[in-house]
Amino acid sequence: MNISGLLEQTRKVMSGNWNSLGYTSPNPERYKWQWLWDSCFHAIIWAKLGEADRGLLELATLLKTIEPSGFTPHMNYIADPSVAKQLWGRSGTSSITQPPMFGHAVADLIRRGVDVPEEIIDKAVRGLRFFLKFRIHSPSGLITLCHPWESGADNNPRWDDYYSVPLGHPKWQDEKIGFLETIKRDSDGTPISNPAFYVASPGFTALLAFNIFELASTTGGIHNSEANELVDAIENSWNADQKTWIDIGNAEELCRSTPVLDALLCILVDRNWDRLDAVKIDIFDEKKFGGPYGPAGVSKQHWTYDGDGYWRGSAWPQLSYLFAIAFQRLQLKEEVNTISNQLQNGALTSKFAEHWNPDSGKGGGAVPQSWTGLAAVVNGS
Repeated sequence: MNISGLLEQTRKVMSGNWNSLGYTSPNPERYKWQWLWDSCFHAIIWAKLGEADRGLLELATLLKTIEPSGFTPHMNYIADPSVAKQLWGRSGTSSITQPPMFGHAVADLIRRGVDVPEEIIDKAVRGLRFFLKFRIHSPSGLITLCHPWESGADNNPRWDDYYSVPLGHPKWQDEKIGFLETIKRDSDGTPISNPAFYVASPGFTALLAFNIFELASTTGGIHNSEANELVDAIENSWNADQKTWIDIGNAEELCRSTPVLDALLCILVDRNWDRLDAVKIDIFDEKKFGGPYGPAGVSKQHWTYDGDGYWRGSAWPQLSYLFAIAFQRLQLKEEVNTISNQLQNGALTSKFAEHWNPDSGKGGGAVPQSWTGLAAVVNGS
């Protein structure tokens, strides 16, 4: 299918998942609420489709939930504010956050010539600075997480040792939900830390730094200097033996022995070419992360790898998109083309699935999923 056909399929999925309340459901049946990083990607897709007004509305709807501290909930229940009150202990939104991709979303729209309202820009700046004020881990300088859901990579095998039972055990999900009860919060409910899920993540830190750099490149509201110390911390977390960046936390030994793709997002901002070159090789090596339909979420050499598994080895469209962005930064045109083609083939083969097997393209999760429309955005488009 050519790019026009891919755009048409993307438009069909996005239009079908649009909610008149002002956001795109990731999938109307399985994920009908608004999610933070999903909506940021949706805004970019809408702009690519020539419907920037919907993208702006999506960002505005998302950022209406931002709190005075800058904390931005990862879920917005605008369609039914009381539906998850028992889970989160509050109405309307969740009580944790997610990768703050609104910096990149705003910058992308501005680069496309979209007039982004100052209110959206100001809220994006506040949302990014929240992490700098409340989530810096001392002494590493990395950003801390309060729950596995905050990372976006929900079932990341690096965190298996935080559970007393293995994945698939009837009590595993209960323990995961139980992490919500151990979060330490400010007087206004802002999530600050979690001693039961003690993780400082270089991958998440890289996404924050990347979003600051992106916003700084297009607006005057935030500055590169606010991200440079984050990059220093990321570079200090590199493990040369494992060729990855290592989380800090109570399961640090497991982190050192479990190579996962989301940790390699550090190539978005890391400055050391030797490291970046080593990671690039592993991303495309089909004995490690490489696959014809995009890089696997877990190295194929690791015992936890499951090519169909949810955050246990399947390929994810938003990660492939971000690696395409990273390769663009490094001016690696061949790599940009390769991973873009993999993403597009994966989207089409899986029928726009939430995620898919990196070797077969077999879809997993919800079908169709809105953020898979990123396949129409990559490759310099």
